[in-house]
Amino acid sequence: SDDGDNTAGTGEYSIATMLTAYVDEIVMPNYMAAGSLAADMADPDGPLNAYCESIESPGEAAALDTVRQAWRELATSVQHTELHAIGPAAANAFNLQFRLNSYMFGTLSTCGVDGIAAQVGDDFSINNRSLNQRGIGALEYLLFNDNLNHSCPPQASATQGWNDLGEAARKSMRCDAAQLISEDISAAVDAIVNKWDPQGDNFRAEFLSDDKVSESLQMTTDGMFYIEEGAKDAKLGN
Repeated sequence: SDDGDNTAGTGEYSIATMLTAYVDEIVMPNYMAAGSLAADMADPDGPLNAYCESIESPGEAAALDTVRQAWRELATSVQHTELHAIGPAAANAFNLQFRLNSYMFGTLSTCGVDGIAAQVGDDFSINNRSLNQRGIGALEYLLFNDNLNHSCPPQASATQGWNDLGEAARKSMRCDAAQLISEDISAAVDAIVNKWDPQGDNFRAEFLSDDKVSESLQMTTDGMFYIEEGAKDAKLGN
């Protein structure tokens, strides 16, 4: 700090100062960056809707390339938040975190995602869908999988008749499903940002309060075990 505290050989290292810097310079900026990219993806004027509107037009291929690049940027930003999936993101069995990136919840249900596409419409709600049918993994499946046939068993009712639809219809319905999922991602990251925000639920104040320093430090280091359990076991292991 400006007054010389915490420099080598002087005074006692301040855990509270470290945690403050961690929240203000890493946690909140990472979530805000992810929120901005998620909002862009869900925006009616964003790259996803532009692709949806381009289907069956000469600009379809270029629009698809653009939205795929936007997905890559969003996915990278979400990965930056994985090391601090603590506090609000971890509440309720990591519900908000898994709405961003669900692979730690379980293997992506491609059949479930196909079912969303097959049932998409004005009255469809994604809120009751399993977490392994949502998040950036589900969005990736819809944007990068060129096989338009469903991945469900023949007896699955939701996708009956799907393979008989025309290519343009299936692309459009999958794109509508991608829009629903991107809106859900955006809503989830906005919820996390609001819970940390001093102008919102202000979990920041609770995390940094004097009587919570030890608990918050433990929470922080627990979050870092994502490297072992997430990056190595759940990603590289699979």
